[in-house]
Amino acid sequence: VHCSARTLQALPAPGEAAALQWPAMPRQAWVWGRWTTLLPVAVAFWSLIALMNATQMYIGFRGEGLPFANSLAPFLKWQEPLWLVWALLTPVVGWLAARYPLRVAAFPILVHLIAGLACALVRSAAGEFITIHLAPFPSGQDPRTYLERLVGRMTSTLHIELLVYWGLVTVFHAFDFYAKYRDREIAASRLERQLVSAQLETLRLQL
Repeated sequence: VHCSARTLQALPAPGEAAALQWPAMPRQAWVWGRWTTLLPVAVAFWSLIALMNATQMYIGFRGEGLPFANSLAPFLKWQEPLWLVWALLTPVVGWLAARYPLRVAAFPILVHLIAGLACALVRSAAGEFITIHLAPFPSGQDPRTYLERLVGRMTSTLHIELLVYWGLVTVFHAFDFYAKYRDREIAASRLERQLVSAQLETLRLQL
């Protein structure tokens, strides 16, 4: 079955169909345009992590018979804001992952290396401040200044913060790849329907 020249000219080429679909999902809009969904999900996820961590610490300290571990509430009060810092950073990481997708190029990798260190510093600084004021441990037993405590925290937890950052980047890339695959499938399906319609129209004209 042959399509008429006019009908075929009205159809987009396969490459054009993909080009129409991919820009339809701007990377920045994918994150910031849906922040009302992303932020609550991040808060729920990191709150669950905080609950698990607080419960584990409470059970551990309670099992050792330490006097300050007589209730789970102080540990929750400490761990919730500690992990919610990452909930606030999650949309930022999502925007960076969308704006600078990882590929075989030096610049986006450098951006994420710097951003990972920056997020680790922000989370460590906030975490140490929260720990000083909300941790259920006996106060006055650590003579170090805030800066000294921050350096110690960065030294001991930097690898964990970087793992969290790169884990988030990986998750956002996975969602992005899935969205692109879905859009490509939709474009191919739409093109196939258009070709079938054009063939049917050509048959009708021939009859």
